Amino acid sequence: MSGQESNAFARRRRVTAANVALFLGGVALVLSVAVPRLHRQTVAGRVETAVLDVTAVRDLALRFREEHGTFPDSRPAGERPPEFGTLRDGSPPFARPGYTLQWNRWNRVREPAVHEPVDPDADTLPSPPPTIEEFGGVTVFADDAPLLAALRERFGEISTVRARSWTLLVPPR
Repeated sequence: MSGQESNAFARRRRVTAANVALFLGGVALVLSVAVPRLHRQTVAGRVETAVLDVTAVRDLALRFREEHGTFPDSRPAGERPPEFGTLRDGSPPFARPGYTLQWNRWNRVREPAVHEPVDPDADTLPSPPPTIEEFGGVTVFADDAPLLAALRERFGEISTVRARSWTLLVPPR
């Protein structure tokens, strides 16, 4: 190689600020397209897993109620009610990466309407006894706001989002 050819080769191989800027701009463009797409796919997968878990817990609770006349007792977050073990093996996990499930049971007391006395001279009003309605609920605890919002959208009006949790109300059938 002659001296003139080696100088020409060295000039072509020199890294300039413009070359670095073009390279970094290309990398930034690729990342700006790829990262949001990967994030959407990750969130969609987490949402689908959570929907399957919540649906399985709801169905197990409803089946238990049909068989025993009551919902299983409330459990702390991440703990599977032992009653679910009697229904089938392999019930869903109550703790996954990114979220934790909790089963709840609530009772609501409905007071009957008070009617005017039939006999104006009566000392007491006849009143029917209050009724107790039992409800269940599946709560998902997560710091992932898009996951909680997607669950709310998926299950609709019988659910609620609060701070870092989402709850699906499970009324008796």
